[in-house]
Amino acid sequence: MSFVEAFKTEELANGEMRSKVLSGKSVAVAHVGDSFFAFDDTCTHRQCSLSEGFLEDGVVECPCHGGKFNIKTGEILAMPPVVPLPVYPVKVENGIIYVEVSFS
Repeated sequence: MSFVEAFKTEELANGEMRSKVLSGKSVAVAHVGDSFFAFDDTCTHRQCSLSEGFLEDGVVECPCHGGKFNIKTGEILAMPPVVPLPVYPVKVENGIIYVEVSFS
């Protein structure tokens, strides 16, 4: 799998996240501090869009049922989800955010 272009860094303010379909998969990209993170935009609990939820200190909260995930590791931090969130490698080059999307 190779890296695909997601957004320009200037498109995401610190503390913001947005989603985009990359390689046929809906992926959320978040800007936290000096870093960018990518993860499935779909909550593993009931398929709600995580990018429409809340982001604070590297934790995304699902807007539907309040499940929380660590966006760096995909670890579940609050129920009801029982399946971790898929996360993806990110690289930034020349002001462009690239994401490596896998289908495992």
